Amino acid sequence: MLGTLLVSVFFLVLCYVPAHAQQTTALSLEEFVRRTLQMDRNLAAAQQRVSEARELLRHAGTRPAPILDISASSARPFRTRGEDEYSASFLYQMETAGKRGKRLEVAEKETLRSPSTRSFGGRSL
Repeated sequence: MLGTLLVSVFFLVLCYVPAHAQQTTALSLEEFVRRTLQMDRNLAAAQQRVSEARELLRHAGTRPAPILDISASSARPFRTRGEDEYSASFLYQMETAGKRGKRLEVAEKETLRSPSTRSFGGRSL
């Protein structure tokens, strides 16, 4: 009896709640496709992988940076005089036998081998 009364009250409350009609706007096909592609997380992830592969390709073509090392040491804490040392070094890695060209070739092949660089859902990225 109490259960029936509660169900009746619930339905009465539902009937009195004003129902708002949803406002619908007509979307063009281009707008629908644009919004769908913006919300597609798989497509966004594939585009991110493509940009990452392009950056790795760009990075493969860079030359190694030279290294400048300057150091100093002293024996003064041990009260020894004349035991100071200073040194400086400059290191530059020279690429021989076309290493950078080979590195670029490997990076290009890896970029082309990536499945996300070919196409995604019929659309090339």
